[in-house]
Amino acid sequence: MTIKDKQDKSNQDERRARFIRVKRKKLNRAKEIIDSFNTLSVRSNYKYKEDELWDIIQALTWQVKELMLNFSKNSSIEKKIEQLVLLEVEQMRAIKVYDEELFSHISNKLPKGLLPAIENYIDRAAFESPMYKDHVRNRYKKLEDMHKSIGKAESLINKEMMRLNKKMAVLK
Repeated sequence: MTIKDKQDKSNQDERRARFIRVKRKKLNRAKEIIDSFNTLSVRSNYKYKEDELWDIIQALTWQVKELMLNFSKNSSIEKKIEQLVLLEVEQMRAIKVYDEELFSHISNKLPKGLLPAIENYIDRAAFESPMYKDHVRNRYKKLEDMHKSIGKAESLINKEMMRLNKKMAVLK
């Protein structure tokens, strides 16, 4: 291997490491920003029309589609179609996780042969998807925190009930 080849390899390794580092930071920042939009959906904090929320979703969706197309400029049309289909299937999986009623309604409207294929992909891909794994971890953490809070509340309620039972015994 020549010195130039070693330098090229070193340069490629540095560029790869930089991409991985920057990707992680930008993805975390994007997730935080999108999560911050969730606060807008709390009606007790804001007055809005439902269409205004959908405007936000549409704008973000357009940005994601534009990003996908920019990343896939050098891909074949077949690869682009495959990626778009995978995105739609991922969307169905997200709907299944977050809104089972909506998923059921959509499923009833799909052609009969399409639903089993989608569900098969959803079930198979669920365990491979980092987004799904993050979602499961986050939901587990939220439930765990809620369980701890309920445990604390239950303890307080039990103490208060024992205190009130003693008072009621005195009143009899």
